[in-house]
Amino acid sequence: MSAVNLLARGYRIEVSADGATNWLRVGGLNDLNPNISPNKVDASNYDSDGWAASEITMQNWNVALKANRQADGGVEDAGIALLRGCVGKFGDAARVYTRWYRTDGLDEAWKGRAIVELTPSKTGVADLNELAVTLTGDGA
Repeated sequence: MSAVNLLARGYRIEVSADGATNWLRVGGLNDLNPNISPNKVDASNYDSDGWAASEITMQNWNVALKANRQADGGVEDAGIALLRGCVGKFGDAARVYTRWYRTDGLDEAWKGRAIVELTPSKTGVADLNELAVTLTGDGA
């Protein structure tokens, strides 16, 4: 039996204003890169025989995604509209709840609350209207 390659397109991401109900799928998703970055500090001491040691004191996460801006009957994708509504805001208004997961049967799923950054990604005459979004985690 040979191994099967997994497809990169096995992700879905959803956003919500309250984190409890009304989860909105972000339509047109074409790239998703979740990342956890540890804050490593030097924990070396004289007993390490000259070998450095590190300790993680904090962690942060973000999700970078790209999505083609879509509309159905002149109505913008609801997930994208919620993300766009956070741009230029402060406090809670700048944040969404988010969850992302694999759709190919792998048991991988995450959720959290994040600050939204959104910029146009492709704006050339021959391009689709693509948005680049960075969701920066606010806590675990």
